[in-house]
Amino acid sequence: MSAQRTEITPELDDYINEHFSAEDEFLAGLKRQGLMLKIPDIQITADQARFLQFLLISIGAKRVLEIGTLGGYSAIAMARALPEDGKVITLESNNLHYSYALEKVDEAGLSHKIELFHGFAIDYLNSYNSNELLDLVFMDADKSNLIKYTEICTPLLRKGGIIAVDNAFALGNLTVENPEFDETHKHRIKDVYAVREFNMWIKNNPNYFTSLLTIGDGLLLAVKL
Repeated sequence: MSAQRTEITPELDDYINEHFSAEDEFLAGLKRQGLMLKIPDIQITADQARFLQFLLISIGAKRVLEIGTLGGYSAIAMARALPEDGKVITLESNNLHYSYALEKVDEAGLSHKIELFHGFAIDYLNSYNSNELLDLVFMDADKSNLIKYTEICTPLLRKGGIIAVDNAFALGNLTVENPEFDETHKHRIKDVYAVREFNMWIKNNPNYFTSLLTIGDGLLLAVKL
């Protein structure tokens, strides 16, 4: 037993990636090819993907909503953990990211389990009319709308369903008093403040019980009560 959190050294990180990773050659290739197309390398980490798979299996998930597809890495990883009649609905507004993800989902043989929507998440959520409640919502998109996404998704999520949010550490700036970014990434300052606001909002939301995991850039989990 220890009252202190164990430091994740490079050696421990290598161990985790070697033994507890969801990444195979297909997903590694998806990242490499995406970089060649100027798709940013900002998808979830391999151990986060493994944890999401663990989570989906443990709650018997069949219907997942993802906000922010990027190149399809997380959607493919999650779909692999669902039963054959399971579904990942993933939303992406960027033309290049959508087209690339569509291609990769087809290559992965998962077109029957992954439904891609090209457009703004708010538009999709406001028109969602399925009778099937969601088991998990994974948010990895614009941080300024996290509260709005959660408010809309709450009635669409079953009791015991989970909201999972990446970048809960705000790119490592969660507790930095005056976060600074270079001119290219200056827009991310507003994301830092949006994440801080969301973390406290969801923590104090009576509809959810929350936890914050120290994997990747922080993964916040909120289970619907």
